[in-house]
Amino acid sequence: MQNKLIQQSRRYVLKAAGLCLSALTLPFTGSQSFAQSLKGNGEKKNTVDSALSPLTLQYSNPATHFNDALPLGNGRLGLMVYGGVQNERIQINDDTLWSGGPRDYTLPHTKTLLPEIRALLFEGKYKEGSELTKKIQGPDCEAYVTAGELDLQFKSQDKVQNYKRHLSLNQAIAKVVYDTPHGSVTRETFVSYPAGVSVSKIETNGEPLNLTLSLQSPHPNQIRTD
Repeated sequence: MQNKLIQQSRRYVLKAAGLCLSALTLPFTGSQSFAQSLKGNGEKKNTVDSALSPLTLQYSNPATHFNDALPLGNGRLGLMVYGGVQNERIQINDDTLWSGGPRDYTLPHTKTLLPEIRALLFEGKYKEGSELTKKIQGPDCEAYVTAGELDLQFKSQDKVQNYKRHLSLNQAIAKVVYDTPHGSVTRETFVSYPAGVSVSKIETNGEPLNLTLSLQSPHPNQIRTD
């Protein structure tokens, strides 16, 4: 029963990860950003220029470590965006994906041991009472585990100039912008709470981009796009 519940949770998360693939658009055109259309018309479109908002984090290099990636999330689905040029890594997490599974944490002997622990503490035998409390403690909690990683492999992205990556803290949008001999490239990523999906928009004003998508996961899985 436990294994069955774990597999159901993993299938649920990997299905959500598949939505990352189906929501990715290339290229994207229009005067209104996809992020704005999902968030509502009341918000301004996020722009990348020299007059950045004080609530914007800006970096001049892609992240090379987990702690340097840009975090995004909607309370359930979380991303860490690295902002690579030739290889963009987006690590995916879901709040339902933990190791282990549901089980009974009841300790029947607690009712018997509790009066003994209290008696020892009242007698000033704190060391003995502390040792006895270990017998009524439940098992260690399970670990929060990753769902997987979405990799975007771009071809012909050499001789990059003017690289910047941004995280807008008030709009929760991560952006990567850079110039190549073939044109400028802008990538925008966010996680929508109303739609329950993560979205990446890739836009260029030059030659069409050539990329390969892949989804890696440490768990047994089947990948499907709807």
